Amino acid sequence: LDQEIFGPAGMTKTRIERPQEVVPHLATGYRANGGKVQRAGFIDMRIPGAAGAAVSTAEDLLRWDRALAKNVVISAESRRRMLTPEKGNYGYGTMLGEMGA
Repeated sequence: LDQEIFGPAGMTKTRIERPQEVVPHLATGYRANGGKVQRAGFIDMRIPGAAGAAVSTAEDLLRWDRALAKNVVISAESRRRMLTPEKGNYGYGTMLGEMGA
């Protein structure tokens, strides 16, 4: 991941989570529950693995977005397919739609 994705995208603070590690300034997730906001429960990211084990910073996520837009980590054709619905609202690895809609 470092060699093929994080490095080329300039993502220096992104890595695969290690559950026992203390991460300074780590953000906590929240969820809606019956119209109220609550702290989300803990999920050991070794369970979903590639579906969500990466942890990052807002700055690195901006770098990721820019790398995608400039075809640094994937080709222009792959990006087009990623953003084109194939099955319902699902592109290649991307859910397409509006949040809260």
